Amino acid sequence: MLLDEINSLPVHLQPKLLRVIQEQKVTRIGESKERTIDVRLLATMNEDPIDAVSDGRLRKDLFYRLSVVSLFIPSLKERKDDIIPLSSFFLQKYRERFNVSMHTLSREVMESLRDYHWPGNVRELEHVIEGH
Repeated sequence: MLLDEINSLPVHLQPKLLRVIQEQKVTRIGESKERTIDVRLLATMNEDPIDAVSDGRLRKDLFYRLSVVSLFIPSLKERKDDIIPLSSFFLQKYRERFNVSMHTLSREVMESLRDYHWPGNVRELEHVIEGH
């Protein structure tokens, strides 16, 4: 299960998530019976987790419970060499989905993509390729 941008989860809901993770049980809305769950979690954040914890946007106990294995992936603006391969991947994905005949990006487009600072990161890049 993917918990995308876990730092955006309101602080008052984080203890409930922590309880579910620790006890591996949930109660569905409208039910009184607890159900056992067996899931693997992957949580993402769009900021440094230490900053989110120190600023009070992420509970320390939830962070430590989720951070069994941590990966730091630099922003796209710090990985300029990934822009063209990612663009090609997204181009193929949307070419097949929308049945479009474009197979490559022009040199000018590739240079523009490399020169842009990508504040929206990989999602922004995908959106640009999908929309054009």
